[in-house]
Amino acid sequence: MAIGSLVEMDAKGLSDSLPVVDRQCAVYYTELLVAYKKVLPRQRHKSVGKDTGKTSDL
Repeated sequence: MAIGSLVEMDAKGLSDSLPVVDRQCAVYYTELLVAYKKVLPRQRHKSVGKDTGKTSDL
């Protein structure tokens, strides 16, 4: 889990903190923030709105 402002460094830290198998196989559903698009693999990244229910609201 990453806590803090949602800037590129935080998104990169989140990506780097995941187990290798998750980074290689997971599909990421994130909010519509540009920072995620810069650091997550394009082929496994889906930008969605919070109203879809596919992102967590911890």
